Amino acid sequence: QIDEALDYRVKEFRINRMNPGLNMRFWTRKDVDRCKEFMFSIQRRLRTRRILRNLESFIGRRIRGGDYRLLKRTE
Repeated sequence: QIDEALDYRVKEFRINRMNPGLNMRFWTRKDVDRCKEFMFSIQRRLRTRRILRNLESFIGRRIRGGDYRLLKRTE
């Protein structure tokens, strides 16, 4: 949700609709660049967390939220 809100703000390039109290302040290029870096950092951290969770499931031989009917035992 945070990622979507920041993405929306970057694309709109202004803060008016998100915070009506600041209706005279527009985003500068520096604000937009900082927001893009922040979004990239969030996405990278979420991707790393997802990869590590999947790796832990694989190492621990646990299946998280999978369809057990699709599994086939390999020998």
